[in-house]
Amino acid sequence: MNVLKGLFGLTKPLPAAVPAPPPVAWNMIPHLEHVLSCSEIPHLISYAKDGSGYVREAAIKRCVALAAPELLPAIVACLNDWVPQVRHAARAASITLLPFIPASHWMAVLPSIHQLLAAGRTDHSVWLATFEGHLLEWLDTDHLVEGVRCGDAKMARACFHILEQHKLITPPELLALALGSRSDIVLSLQAVRMCARMPQHMQPAAYLTALRSHFGAVRTIALSALLAPQCEANAHDIAMGALFDVQSSVRSLAIAFLLKQEVDVGSVYRLALEARSTVKVMQVALTSLASLRRPDDVALFQSFAQDASGPVRLVALASWFKTINADKDLIALAALADDAPRVRKFAIDLVRKHGAYIPMSTARACLAARRDFALLWMFSQSDKWNWIESVALVALAGPHDNLLKPVLADELENWMLAAHSHSFTRPTPEQKSFLNAPSTRSVLQTLVGTVTPVLDRELALWPHV
Repeated sequence: MNVLKGLFGLTKPLPAAVPAPPPVAWNMIPHLEHVLSCSEIPHLISYAKDGSGYVREAAIKRCVALAAPELLPAIVACLNDWVPQVRHAARAASITLLPFIPASHWMAVLPSIHQLLAAGRTDHSVWLATFEGHLLEWLDTDHLVEGVRCGDAKMARACFHILEQHKLITPPELLALALGSRSDIVLSLQAVRMCARMPQHMQPAAYLTALRSHFGAVRTIALSALLAPQCEANAHDIAMGALFDVQSSVRSLAIAFLLKQEVDVGSVYRLALEARSTVKVMQVALTSLASLRRPDDVALFQSFAQDASGPVRLVALASWFKTINADKDLIALAALADDAPRVRKFAIDLVRKHGAYIPMSTARACLAARRDFALLWMFSQSDKWNWIESVALVALAGPHDNLLKPVLADELENWMLAAHSHSFTRPTPEQKSFLNAPSTRSVLQTLVGTVTPVLDRELALWPHV
């Protein structure tokens, strides 16, 4: 069989030897010589981005020869180049240029260099450690400390990394420095996670510092560590102090810890509500009481649903709902009748998300009386006949100012555009009679002159209603 295959050419031919490509194409040599002799900084920056790796490598070598600070970003951009030879040239150039370029320029490119830690093309960690060691020979610690404080997130993270890796300042100093940021949660999270790497005897004080962070996620990690059995801290007092934290995850940890110690957490929150100190404290107390889900607290929630503060009323109604879900219809009605728009919005949320029921006539009367037409449309839009009926009733209730007429006209046009997609919805006999009434047709025609054919078409779908 092997003989037959050989005779009839059935064997696969051996691949032809492919000659290795020359290191540099002959027609590129003049161009590379030009790059290696170029002194125009804008041109070199462009060459460092060229599609050819040979050109980029030559540009980097020329950048080293010129040692111009303006060329440093172009070199740093090549540190993660897809061509290994270009990466190596950029690495060598970065270390070579350290003594010749001012510290301020190195600080400017530090975030880009730090991003190499997350680069997927190759592992830069070993080279970065070497580079940082050389960098610190020419860069003062004060530069890095100011970099953490500067407000730029990427700069702060890069400087924090070098300060921690090379132990340039004490861990408590670095922790306080990083936690001073109120704009970068990533930096603060890195700082609080650093606490676990500190010596055991330093950790309680470090976590107490982190517990004062601006970010709730950081405080949650800190409190969790402080309440752990192995932590040598006054856990009871710390948990009591966290009961009124604005972050719910912090309060949850404190409440769970104190309940295990058989502390009556509910009484702490009830006393705070009796004191009526601030709106924020009252909101926290109501929300935390609701997390205990004790039906005995419903009367308290109902009393605060009549509070003078709208935010307090909203939280009280939400707490009532969280404690007894079955009261959602009563809660929705109470919210709908509230004077505050945000509290009324809670009623719609209960209807849409949790299945609370409010009669359309009741909702229309409450919302129209308060001229909350935006919420009325939201409430009505789930049923196209309720929707146009609401528009018509508001229009008939006139007289209206010049601001309301365009609102009614826009809503009627929205109904006309959406009516066909809701054609399966059946009108009640009362709605059909109302929409066919001459007064209704007249007022709708006044708002939008083309409404009559659309309304006739939709009503004709239900001739036997």
